[in-house]
Amino acid sequence: MASAVAAWTLAQPGNEEVRSVNPLVGETNDGYWLNDIRGFHVKPEHVKRALEQADDGPVEEGSVGAGTGTFALR
Repeated sequence: MASAVAAWTLAQPGNEEVRSVNPLVGETNDGYWLNDIRGFHVKPEHVKRALEQADDGPVEEGSVGAGTGTFALR
């Protein structure tokens, strides 16, 4: 959802004159069996909420979301 990241960035105070934004969005691939690539389940409001709730510190881990079907070094 690079467009949602760009929109959020441009809306931040002090960015009124910004002319270019290059959002970087990372993703894991659980395409082995769980992937629903055509569902487009992540919406711009989810991205905005995640950006607004982001915090310093360790990343929460668990078996929900992308982590459910993701394999490392497979």
